[in-house]
Amino acid sequence: MAESQIMVVAECTISPGKLDAFRNLAQETIDAVKGGSKVTGYRWYFNNDQTKCYIVEQHPDPRSLIRHLEVLGTHLLKLLDVSKMTRFEIYGSLGPLEFAEHLQEKIVKRFGITKFDWNPQNYEYWNGFAR
Repeated sequence: MAESQIMVVAECTISPGKLDAFRNLAQETIDAVKGGSKVTGYRWYFNNDQTKCYIVEQHPDPRSLIRHLEVLGTHLLKLLDVSKMTRFEIYGSLGPLEFAEHLQEKIVKRFGITKFDWNPQNYEYWNGFAR
């Protein structure tokens, strides 16, 4: 991962009996993000009993994450009707966009989302390489 790239890992806990609805909304979300953002990687994974979904995103830079959240807004509201976001981690420096409180406040104000059960974390890039 280059210094300016951002990776996000989110966990959604799916409400009982809502798996099919979650999958349908997830597909709508994937289609919207594919056509409307600069995300370079967007992968969804389920645990074995399909009670949790893990979303792994790769962004070329912090602005891509902001654009992604703008595209995602209405879809995220629908997903939160059938699940809870229980984890949200950002890997990489967001620079002046620093996440924890600032970005969370923007999401809450912009989309009126109040049902986050997450503890957002931001981990700054130190060193390494990708092939």
